[in-house]
Amino acid sequence: MKKIIAGFLALSMTACGATPVEEAAVSELGIKTSAPGLIELMQKVSGRDDADCMSPAENVSVCFVSEGREVYSFTFGDHPAHPAALFRGYVEVEGQEALQLQERGWYAGDEAAARAFFERRVRSAEQPRRG
Repeated sequence: MKKIIAGFLALSMTACGATPVEEAAVSELGIKTSAPGLIELMQKVSGRDDADCMSPAENVSVCFVSEGREVYSFTFGDHPAHPAALFRGYVEVEGQEALQLQERGWYAGDEAAARAFFERRVRSAEQPRRG
C-alpha cells in the first residue's frame, strides 16, 4: 500500500510540475555541533572553486557543489534556526557502484527551529542531481 501511495504522490507531483523528493539512504538530521564549526563549514563550502552559492530565501544561503550533486543550505542573520546547516547530496560509497543520496543536518541553536528548517529544505526546489 505504501508503494502505491508513494507512486501516486510522485505522479501527482510530476503532473503539477513539482519534482518528487527522493528519500535519502542515509539521513542524520539534528546533529548538535558548535556555532564556530558551522561557520567554518560554510566558509569551506562557499570557498570551493566548484561552489555556486545564492540566497533564494531570507536568511538562507544555498550552495551547489560538484556540478549540483551536493547541495548545502546554511542559515544566517535572524533566521530562527541560526546557526544551522543541511547537506543533501549523492556520494560514493565503498563497495557500491551507484551513488547514494545522503543528508545531514547540523545545528548549534534551537533544536525545534533547526528541525523545521531541515524539513522545509529537504522538500525545497534545491535538490541534488544524480551524477
